[in-house]
Amino acid sequence: MKSSARTNRSVLLLIFLAVSSLLVVATEAPSTAATYTWFQGKAQNNRMLYETSCARQFSRTGVAGSVKATGNAFRMTVWIGSASSTGRISAQIDLGYLTTKATKARWVFDVDPTDPGKLETGVRLTGVPSGGMRSSSEPSAMAGDAKSTDPGAELGSVITLGGQALRMVGKTPEATYWTYGDDAGQQHLVADFGSYVASAAVPVADYLASGVELVSNAGRGEQDRTAILLPPGFTVQTEHTSLDFEHVSSELITATGSSENERLDLVSKDGTLAAVRTLAPVS
Repeated sequence: MKSSARTNRSVLLLIFLAVSSLLVVATEAPSTAATYTWFQGKAQNNRMLYETSCARQFSRTGVAGSVKATGNAFRMTVWIGSASSTGRISAQIDLGYLTTKATKARWVFDVDPTDPGKLETGVRLTGVPSGGMRSSSEPSAMAGDAKSTDPGAELGSVITLGGQALRMVGKTPEATYWTYGDDAGQQHLVADFGSYVASAAVPVADYLASGVELVSNAGRGEQDRTAILLPPGFTVQTEHTSLDFEHVSSELITATGSSENERLDLVSKDGTLAAVRTLAPVS
């Protein structure tokens, strides 16, 4: 039974990476293999985006969204059904099974949520079967003959899935956390909860300055899960937050729940100071 659980987790993680294009705003065609972009264009600050009637024709396993911005003054949340993932400028969640649950997305400029400005935004379905509509509840139906790699590795171990080299940065009873950098200059934090996978990404420059933040929720009535990949070489000095963070590793801290715009002060070995502001799903 234990071996089977590990296989299911690695198959889901493999699907997540294999069917998901990079979390950046792209100028791709509306429909690509294994994804379907239902919004690509200028979206207004703090305005909910709902999937189109054309998108409703496709089964999907997840949703991904991104806004063309930098810095930690933004939040992007995507939903599939009641499950959600939140990052600074991009977020993605995959349930691991085909569904017709509706998707939506919203980003907000935290400095001024009422600002009517617009930014380039992309939202897409992920895990769309190549044949369009197909009914299946088995993640393995999407995995084909892909060889699964047991992600139950030790801290710092590297595995290659979906053409990406993922490094394990922490493990809790709820999830295993991975990070990787892509060719577009984005640093990703991936949380594999076994039953679903969520991720967020920021430009490498933002990662080096303030890390990568991810808030996820399976949509089953439990609390949010917050994870922060700290910028390299920094440790937490002071926590000005209502959350009770667990220091999972030297790179990763996690907490049950989420909070908006609270602060963690960081310090590097040479005394350089930095700060991370917590985030909560866009409401």
